[in-house]
Amino acid sequence: MNFSTKKKGAKRVGSWRDAAASDAPAAKSAKRDEREAGEDADDDEDDGADAFARLKRDLAERERIKAQRAKQLAKDEAVVARTRGEAETAPGVHVWLDVEIPKRSTHDAGAGRLIFELFEDICPRTCKNFAALITGEKGDGLHFKGTVFHKVEPGKAISGGDIDKGDGTGGRSVYGRDFEDENHRLKHTNAGVLSMLSRRPNANNSQFQVLLDERPDLDGRQVVFGRLVDGYAILREIEKLGTVTGAPKELAVVSDCGVCDSAETSDAIVQKYRGDLVVPNEVTDMKTMAKNYRNKTNYYDNSTRSALFSWTTSC
Repeated sequence: MNFSTKKKGAKRVGSWRDAAASDAPAAKSAKRDEREAGEDADDDEDDGADAFARLKRDLAERERIKAQRAKQLAKDEAVVARTRGEAETAPGVHVWLDVEIPKRSTHDAGAGRLIFELFEDICPRTCKNFAALITGEKGDGLHFKGTVFHKVEPGKAISGGDIDKGDGTGGRSVYGRDFEDENHRLKHTNAGVLSMLSRRPNANNSQFQVLLDERPDLDGRQVVFGRLVDGYAILREIEKLGTVTGAPKELAVVSDCGVCDSAETSDAIVQKYRGDLVVPNEVTDMKTMAKNYRNKTNYYDNSTRSALFSWTTSC
């Protein structure tokens, strides 16, 4: 028995609860869309701020790298200018060495003076050792006078300063047997660079070398402490005594040495202490060389003997 007043098949009229329930998903969706839109907007703003911050950091990093490179280039230019004598600095201590090339059958005797500037502001300990060996003030045979250039490599360097044995196997410093590398700030950039000669790191003694050309392979290995100011002519004459093996045909001797008085410029020092240059007159006539070869074969190496062999039979 059904007591309902509703007619069968009548259309149901929705209440306010049904309307609210039907509108709730749409409202939630709208709110969600609004929230996501706001979050997207915030994200866009955050992304824009982050991108701007990254751009500023990138620009600052580029400027830092650019300034660092410019500083390094300026430093490299200063190094090259110092070893080439182009730096606008007060001249350091200058020393001189008188060198004699002995007479032999292929050339006359030669003599000249090498004048060096020492970089005391960069390598004070190394320069003090070299200057003391120049003056001989320490005694006990610590003096360059009478030493020889035991190794001459054409196009590379001439080496000397072995005060003990004269063949590159000896040498002592004023601090003891040897002393440590002071620094490697200066490079082997050009001919005339004066650097120490050591067989291993931190083993400097009295031996030194003067470059005949640029030697980047020595950078970081040998200590550069000076440059040749005057005497390139006699330096080239010593180079002519060299061989491929480095053993010189004749030994150029340091006949005397000393320290120059100070002056305002290196040019003034050179003008005061420049010595007379005696350039050997080499024999160019092959017949004359062959004639000398007959009596003095010991003056020639094997290559020269081979070259002159045909002349000895015709002279």
